[in-house]
Amino acid sequence: MRIDRKELLKALAIAGKVVAKNGHMPILGCVLIDGKGMKATDLEVGVEIPLDIAPQEEGEEEVFCIGHADLSKIVKSMESDIETVKISPKTEGEDSETGNWVQIQDYWDLATLPADEYPVFETPKTSKDHWVTVGATALKNVLLASCKGDEVKSLDHAMFDAESQKVVATDGHRLHMAPAKIEGVSWAINDHFAKIILGLLGKDEDEVTFKTSVVKIVEEGNSPDFTGKKKPDLVAMAEELKVEVSEKATVAQIKDAITESTKDDGKLVVKNTVVSLENGTSFVCRVDGDIRFPDYKAVIPTEVKHSVVIRPKDVEKPLQQAMAIISENYRSVKLTFNGGIDVENSNPDKGNYQRETIPVVSGKVEPALEMGLNPDLLRDVLSTAPKDTTEITVELVSADKPLVFKHGKFLGLVMLMRVLGFDHACDLISPLLQAWMKI
Repeated sequence: MRIDRKELLKALAIAGKVVAKNGHMPILGCVLIDGKGMKATDLEVGVEIPLDIAPQEEGEEEVFCIGHADLSKIVKSMESDIETVKISPKTEGEDSETGNWVQIQDYWDLATLPADEYPVFETPKTSKDHWVTVGATALKNVLLASCKGDEVKSLDHAMFDAESQKVVATDGHRLHMAPAKIEGVSWAINDHFAKIILGLLGKDEDEVTFKTSVVKIVEEGNSPDFTGKKKPDLVAMAEELKVEVSEKATVAQIKDAITESTKDDGKLVVKNTVVSLENGTSFVCRVDGDIRFPDYKAVIPTEVKHSVVIRPKDVEKPLQQAMAIISENYRSVKLTFNGGIDVENSNPDKGNYQRETIPVVSGKVEPALEMGLNPDLLRDVLSTAPKDTTEITVELVSADKPLVFKHGKFLGLVMLMRVLGFDHACDLISPLLQAWMKI
């Protein structure tokens, strides 16, 4: 087969975001190239990338399972004047295992794996009634609040809440929320998959649509119990459930009719989500229908005692200066709302910082409120404001309730830290994490 080199490099770059990076299953570090394009999967995420591939001979079907890392290095190392990459089976007689070798550009012999052993990851049929469309910037801002790594496994997701028409993410210490158009059931998307999609959107793509495939799950105890039942028992069971069955119906047919009638007792669960990009690339991600998400609505203050308006540019420099002396053990800043906002940081290992009165555009807090915050979380929530945003609203309830930041239709919530004197702060157990642990 012959493939345009530039297109092959683009496809390999996309596939590289999906292929498994560890060596536990070598075949997951490969890409599958056939006459239509390239496929890659790590068993959780799959991608199909269309390619214009010319076969070596007319009518010949060629399929190769090639290591992604090796193929990428080879194609990148080629002379700049090479426009087409040629991949062909190794000629018989040159090696005893000719089926597991390919020749690339006539001067590389590369070992491959059997193409028929590559995991099948087909794009499922999606539902017309269950999908989500969300702004790319809105989703990116929300994902700032999701868990990183394995901190709290089920919180490395963003929740599409159909009831509130919001996309929400939290790591237990802060929460970001933005509007989304959600049709059908609520479900959660893996933040790693969402970030892959956001990183591949074109310049003109300012929103992304997640299509879904759904299944109906009958809760345990709701499914019909046929144990020990013979045909007369099944007929009586059908009559009780008002299921019409023919007198000539077999036992299997009666069971099928009863089972079909009880499907409405189940719940719809998203099984996969599919995203198709403008260039024809299609991504599929398995969805965990058992993700536990905290009752975030219970944490968002419903009562606002104080509301002030600030300018992001006025906070940027004092926050940067305060963060200059933070450390792993003393990772907090103290804010005092007293007409303006005073910023303090006291680190016994490094020193002290105090900045008097960040100006407040409007609003006033009386009496003064002191609170400790993680400056990283404060910086993240401020960064969600567009560059042309001149004002952000900050809502306060008390010194032990979270701060709420609002601009446009975005809402960010930052949990507070307990300030001990003036020189130390430590995390309280976040109400969001408490909500998660109760699930």
